[in-house]
Amino acid sequence: MTVFQVTGVLQSHDNYIRIMTAINHAGLDLYFKAFHHTNEVPGGLGLPTEPDKLHKHLQKYQNEFEELRTRGQITEREYLTLFPVGKKETYSQEFSFPLFQKLLEMFDRAGSEAETENSSAERSRFLSEMVSLHEIQRDKKLVKKINSSDEIFQETWIKVIEILKRLKYDTARIEPLQSRDLEENSKFRFALLRSEVNALLWECDDCFKTVKMNHLALDRLKGNFQVALSEVKSENNNAKTATELKELNSLTDELKKSENKLTLEKQQLNEIVPNIKFWREKNIEGDVIVCDENISKLRDDVKEQTKRVGELFNTVSFDIIHLKERAYSVTGEVRNIGLPHH
Repeated sequence: MTVFQVTGVLQSHDNYIRIMTAINHAGLDLYFKAFHHTNEVPGGLGLPTEPDKLHKHLQKYQNEFEELRTRGQITEREYLTLFPVGKKETYSQEFSFPLFQKLLEMFDRAGSEAETENSSAERSRFLSEMVSLHEIQRDKKLVKKINSSDEIFQETWIKVIEILKRLKYDTARIEPLQSRDLEENSKFRFALLRSEVNALLWECDDCFKTVKMNHLALDRLKGNFQVALSEVKSENNNAKTATELKELNSLTDELKKSENKLTLEKQQLNEIVPNIKFWREKNIEGDVIVCDENISKLRDDVKEQTKRVGELFNTVSFDIIHLKERAYSVTGEVRNIGLPHH
């Protein structure tokens, strides 16, 4: 069973995954040529492809990489990709686009190691176009736009193709990704799995953001309700009040459980990332399918919770207004029992 035979989050991200797979496949191909060859793309470095030899070469500059990490110019994750704990192998397949970019800029000064017939101007244009490609890749606002509009999907696809043509990349190699079955050609499998994992990570973050907003809304609603009840103590033993407080507490607990589950799923996905390169030997597709199923269930749970938060908000807010009126009728003073904004 392949990933796209499972109905879930990934199916709803089909168009976005197509775009990202094209960028990942073509982008990594171009970066590999720039990193491991000397004259296929401007300013190629010709660094070793073998993980052990690459690690040995990069170790010469480890102090410089540590400084880059300290200054925040590469992330902790990128540093550990270069120098995995307890290992002496570095896999360039795992490099992010920004890390490739930083390495190509960093080793630009090593002319003797990177002899090239291309001018520095050509090299600068190459790096600039690759930045344009990465800007599309990292634009999270595009996720929903591409998935909800075929027009935006086509516009973005054309934009990617134009960038790749300026990079002199043979775009015919990725044309099947525009409309054909994503599982049809195994040559895209690495890029596809990488795109699928990133789509699932985005979904986790989106659900987590919704859960956090629901949590804040409930906490504020519960606080205002309790303040209102303190003004009219006779309502505290009311059966309706007890039911609403119970529902508020129950829903708050459910939101917390969803937070924890999303955190675990995100952790699982991050553990999959460094193993994608072993997709032929390991059951990475099976791991992605399991995550897709779990996150799909969590997304449905979060939608249901959001609906219940809205319903409870309307009911309790009405009760707060009622309590405010009761407090005023007893004291003759307008009490400041504010309503939460949802």
